[in-house]
Amino acid sequence: MDAKDVKNRGLTIPEYIHIVNMLQASEEDFEVATSNIKNLMDESPEWDILLKLMYKELVFSKRYAFSKELLNLDVGSKLINYNDPLSYATIYKKIKDLEKASVGLKALFTYVISNLISKTNKTAYDFIDDVNIKIKW
Repeated sequence: MDAKDVKNRGLTIPEYIHIVNMLQASEEDFEVATSNIKNLMDESPEWDILLKLMYKELVFSKRYAFSKELLNLDVGSKLINYNDPLSYATIYKKIKDLEKASVGLKALFTYVISNLISKTNKTAYDFIDDVNIKIKW
């Protein structure tokens, strides 16, 4: 696989988890993660969605720094559009509306939603072991 192939693909779930963990960690890790994102991303609609998913994983100053760092890029300039709410329902619709959404992007979105619901349920209902989520594609 050459550099062009790597740049023109999305992220695997482990890569996404690693980048989000770095974004949520120290300032140095955050800088490395945003640099990695800039090196990997292209102008595909999938990357627009990936950026939105990452943005939603962050809070407060990290979210602000992420938007400030990535808004300078052409593909990132669409990240915060107040006419385009960043709800998971909106992101789901964007993925469904993509003509050729990759299986990887759908799997990643399913992972993010499953993880979000599992965390909520495990906190509120400590007797739940696992939650199996199936997204309607």
